[in-house]
Amino acid sequence: MARNGYTDLLRLRRFAGLAGRDVGTYPALDDAEASRLAAVLRLPDEVVVHRLHRVVERADVAGDRIDFFGVPLRAAYREWRWRRTSPRALALAPYHRAIHDLRPFGFCTQTLETLIDACPVCHRRFGWHVTRGIAFCPRCVDEDDYPTVDLRDHPQPLVELEDPAGALLLATLVDPRPDVRAEAMRRVDPALRHETPGDLFELAISVALAMVTPPDADKNAVRSVRGDGAITFEPARLAQVGRMLIEWRSGFSVAADLMRATAPARDMRFGVHKEIGALRLLRTRRTLAPGIRTLVADAIRHDMRRTAEKPAAPRRKADRDEGLVDARQAAAILGVGGKTVRRLAKRGAIDVVRSGDRAMVLMRRDEVEALRQEHADMVDGPSAARAVGLPLEALEALADTGAITRATGPALGLVAARVHFRRSSLDAYVARVIAGARDGGSTVTYRPFGTAIRRLPPGDRPWLAILAAIGDGRLPCRPCAAAGPALLRLSVDEAALARVAGLGEAGGDGAVTVAYREAAILLGVPEPTVSWIVAAGLLATTGDHDRRLTRDAIRRFNAEYALTAEVARSLGVPPPRLKQVLAARGIQPVAALHKGMRLVWRRGEVLG
Repeated sequence: MARNGYTDLLRLRRFAGLAGRDVGTYPALDDAEASRLAAVLRLPDEVVVHRLHRVVERADVAGDRIDFFGVPLRAAYREWRWRRTSPRALALAPYHRAIHDLRPFGFCTQTLETLIDACPVCHRRFGWHVTRGIAFCPRCVDEDDYPTVDLRDHPQPLVELEDPAGALLLATLVDPRPDVRAEAMRRVDPALRHETPGDLFELAISVALAMVTPPDADKNAVRSVRGDGAITFEPARLAQVGRMLIEWRSGFSVAADLMRATAPARDMRFGVHKEIGALRLLRTRRTLAPGIRTLVADAIRHDMRRTAEKPAAPRRKADRDEGLVDARQAAAILGVGGKTVRRLAKRGAIDVVRSGDRAMVLMRRDEVEALRQEHADMVDGPSAARAVGLPLEALEALADTGAITRATGPALGLVAARVHFRRSSLDAYVARVIAGARDGGSTVTYRPFGTAIRRLPPGDRPWLAILAAIGDGRLPCRPCAAAGPALLRLSVDEAALARVAGLGEAGGDGAVTVAYREAAILLGVPEPTVSWIVAAGLLATTGDHDRRLTRDAIRRFNAEYALTAEVARSLGVPPPRLKQVLAARGIQPVAALHKGMRLVWRRGEVLG
């Protein structure tokens, strides 16, 4: 203005017909007002129009916006009451920099000098009404009204930037020059490049505002942009949010971690706001463009997953990482009670994450699902024996050879029984055995597998040899109409079974206890008969109250006694006549197990 001879804007306003308008609002002049002002200043209309900040209407965002040299910005970001300047920049070239009008910047992005809005001598603030030249204080004058304070003689401290690229990116995003803005957009994270420079600037400033929101502020409010210095940020803060635009995910995580550091000061016990404070509100902040809000929501979800194992505070279920479940959810997945889950966690069978001051126990969903699948593939020993039609000792022998697999691992903590097998390995083995079975033809005498096993002489059964003979065809067998376990649905060649049983190696640890069902097979009798033999005192048990049987006790019984069925087969006498035949020889039974029947004989007396 000094070049046109105007030192007092009051006169200029009168000449241009703008006496009723504050100078700070001149960038919002309409075309007619701009034309009158250009005429008074003896400038082309376009020179004045280029410097106007017209209102920008946007339906998708909240807040008044102005056109800042082609970049829509919130009007609140422009300082229109006081002029700010950089003495070092004036020394380089004496003109006013538009970027100095943006309140978030407290330093000159060209010289890194701290901006001033008051004379360093008289300390009166720079306004827009009077000028003695852009480089001079308009208030410090001599008696002839010549300026006495040249601002270029009063350089200010320089700011130190640890990350200049981050801090200066924000300035280049809103630079009046389009080519500078285009270069800035090439430097932002690829995930953000589809947004506009103005929207990215708004994102950065909103994050900065959230980060400086006091911990004791209303949980539904972000720091206001109103008031002196409300949005003038420290260079380090601008560097942080600028770096966030360059490296979106990691930069946002840095901001979130800084907020978590202040979590103890927020007066609440749990939740996302407890952790990241006002950053949470940016997901729905209407001053942000819809696409930006979506990006922020995704970034928050990603960051919550990143910190799921070490959260700064307990989290609501809805805010928890989908990959983690609490004890109740884990119990539902596993189909067990909460106590079982806690026991597994205590034993270390499941890795746990303890969250915040409530010590909430969380578990990884994929580990719980894997445990569920592992548990589903388990079958306890007695159930497996019944399903297959073999005694538990046979399954143990198969597991010892690796033919089937014992269940191991943390899933055993879900069950009470000690012996478990992998169901899949058991099914596969039975399928292989049955697939290998061969029919011996019509000349073979077949009996159901279970019956044939019981008709063998009492004693240990060489299960591995018997099953191997079925699988390789040496023991002829064919399907029978019987229902029940897989192997019991086979009929076998009884004579061949006797030969295989005689060749096989029997045995096992004599001190090992066996179930009554297994004892029945070793004794060659139905299972109820075992109880009757024990009740008669002929078969020793491990104790008066613990009536379990050992292999050695069964072997001693088989060595000393024989039952009617075995004796009748050996002597070739029909079972109903056996007692009469032996009585004629002076031999009497040792005991009658049930209602005068089920006779027991001394083996040495009846079979020599």
